[in-house]
Amino acid sequence: MESTLSWCFAAGHPVDNAVGSAQYNFVNRISPLTKKIFKAKTPLEREALRDGIRVEVEGITQDIGDMVVNLTRVLTSLYPMFKKDTTLIQLKLSEIFYRPFLPQLLETYNFLNEDAMEVYRAYVIARGLDDITAYTDIKQKYHLGDAPYQAAIDCISAITETFSPIEKFSLLVNFGQTISESVKQFYLDQGHDEDQASEVSNLGADDLFPITLFVITRVGKPQLISELQLLDDITHEQDLMGNKGYCLATVTSAYRGLVAQQTRDGTSGPNI
Repeated sequence: MESTLSWCFAAGHPVDNAVGSAQYNFVNRISPLTKKIFKAKTPLEREALRDGIRVEVEGITQDIGDMVVNLTRVLTSLYPMFKKDTTLIQLKLSEIFYRPFLPQLLETYNFLNEDAMEVYRAYVIARGLDDITAYTDIKQKYHLGDAPYQAAIDCISAITETFSPIEKFSLLVNFGQTISESVKQFYLDQGHDEDQASEVSNLGADDLFPITLFVITRVGKPQLISELQLLDDITHEQDLMGNKGYCLATVTSAYRGLVAQQTRDGTSGPNI
């Protein structure tokens, strides 16, 4: 199956030609937007541009999502062996399809989110190295000693370093898992038995949210909100059910909640 799929994406194959044509189309739709953004220098010019860019980006991301679905359908129609499980097709498309235009598309999202990104950036400069004890909404049993939740921090940070939406979602889901695993391992190392460690590592939403706030602050990447919004926009609603959508919503809510609080109260502290 993998060899068949590789052949489909070899130069000259009709599927590869279709993918290349779609990529070219999206590059040509996105490039004029980034040029407009670059030319808008003053706050007034940028504000006047924002609504138009937003409408264009919404249309582009809708078409991107539809294109990926259609390409998947074409491949399963041509090669029925993929009908029962489209995972390989989706992985391949995710790996290659977005690469030519994703950086420019994210530039448009950064423009649309520049106010939120600036608030986040200022907060990280002022409070980004606060100890976890400053996060009073995080229960003491989840403080976990020195350098807590580094694996989760690494997962979220890596979202900005890949072109593949599937890999980005995988990192999001792993982020939630690594928090639980970090808690469990900490308590096992402290001498608790398996049942006790498993019980304390079973975090509910009220415990996960403030830890997520700590994690995204330590990540220190303002553009994270653009990555999250892009994932939401290019993914069909039915594909956001379950853990994938839950993790996306949790991290997005933490970022936006932090920005809303800082806009309202200033850099008053790391709790929402």
